[in-house]
Amino acid sequence: MQRYLFVSLLILCSTLLPHTAYSSSTSFKGKTISVVYSSRWAPFSYHLENHAVSGILPVLLSKILTEKMGMEVNSYAEPWARAQESAKQGRYDAIFTAITPEREHYFLANKYDLFSLDWRAFVSQESPLFENIKPDQDILKNKKLQYVVVNGDGSSEQILKNYDLPYTSLTSAQQCLGLIAFGRKDVFLHSYLVGETLLHKMNLNNKVKALRKTYKSVGFKLLLSRKSSYDQALLDELDKHLAQMIESGELQQLREQVENEQLLKALDLN
Repeated sequence: MQRYLFVSLLILCSTLLPHTAYSSSTSFKGKTISVVYSSRWAPFSYHLENHAVSGILPVLLSKILTEKMGMEVNSYAEPWARAQESAKQGRYDAIFTAITPEREHYFLANKYDLFSLDWRAFVSQESPLFENIKPDQDILKNKKLQYVVVNGDGSSEQILKNYDLPYTSLTSAQQCLGLIAFGRKDVFLHSYLVGETLLHKMNLNNKVKALRKTYKSVGFKLLLSRKSSYDQALLDELDKHLAQMIESGELQQLREQVENEQLLKALDLN
């Protein structure tokens, strides 16, 4: 009798296991998640005239959550400080940004980076040394050049300090690129995608070029509010899909596609 019960239990478990695995992979299909972004950070996230949210970050995340997990994504945008506080309080389910020790108190993060923000050097073609600069060169080893950063860009400032380089700080990236374009400074260190967008907007892309070397890369993850109705299971499911996308190269292709499309759209903004 005991042997019969044991065999029966084994058969029952074997019939349930495939169903359980299948349910886990589709458990978020049709569910809605709300994500809030910065409202003024083109090309990464911004409001359109009709108050819809666009940019690299919302488009990329929405594609992955929709196409891979079958979820419906509601995207919102607010001034960044308010957006983070709103998500902390659970008014939105998540934000899409870098994880920090402070944010860990309020958010759960998935494992794999969905996006990375890269810092690169922009070089003036008016610089007398430009012809000798190679695209993949570590330009910051050159002590003879004049460097400029945006005041408050702690990442760029720290990179230059690590190289023991003096630099000038200006209030905006537009001012920095203007000096670079006309040869009054040699190198501008900044976020690559922001710099590229501004160069095209200012019609300076023929005068200033970005070098290939990345000096810093900050990975962006889905940060789920600890007050959200969702929990770690959603992030684990997301990471399963991301692991497959990374291995196949699909994630990199999608990033490049979204970046190119959104950079062009950002150029049409006022």
